[in-house]
Amino acid sequence: MKTLRSSIPLLVAVLTALFCMNSLSAPEESADATKPLGKGEPVPAAKLKTAKGDAFALKEQIKNKPTILIFYRGGWCPFCTKHLAELQESQQDLLDMGYQILAITADAPEQMPATSKEHELDYTLLSDVGMEASDAFGLAFYLDEETSKRYEGRFDMSAKHEGRYWLPVPAVYVVGKDGKIAFAHTDTNYRKRLPVKDLLVAAKKASK
Repeated sequence: MKTLRSSIPLLVAVLTALFCMNSLSAPEESADATKPLGKGEPVPAAKLKTAKGDAFALKEQIKNKPTILIFYRGGWCPFCTKHLAELQESQQDLLDMGYQILAITADAPEQMPATSKEHELDYTLLSDVGMEASDAFGLAFYLDEETSKRYEGRFDMSAKHEGRYWLPVPAVYVVGKDGKIAFAHTDTNYRKRLPVKDLLVAAKKASK
């Protein structure tokens, strides 16, 4: 009986892990088919990795801390890095409002330091190569075969699901102190990004 009781916590942990793995849904077949989370919805739990490979529990890290969440395709995407650099220029304005900035990418952890260095970013980049956060936010989608072949020859992509490349729809979220989304912006056209001046307006409004 004592042995059985002592094994119960381990069994619970294993079942919880299996449940979490099984709850991960497959990406959508196209960017247009995604269903991103919107204003008023709570930020879901998701495990990410820092540039050093350390675990980062998203929901816990934003608890009681206003947060700017950026989802970007990768450091290889010029539209992404341009947007990240523009965000860096306005970082102090956001910090003065009390926000932290977290940028989530499909890149592997070891790829992120090069992006930070090249574009002089000093806010936090997080790897979602396992697609957990992008999936939970409704942003994950498969690249079609033609695009995958074209990208594979040009870019160092890391994220795959069941052997197929996936990416997140670029997104910007402003998260309030209550852990709920106060502002959401997504665009399936990866060439179009939210102007930082519009983000500052949204962030200021949400901070009141």
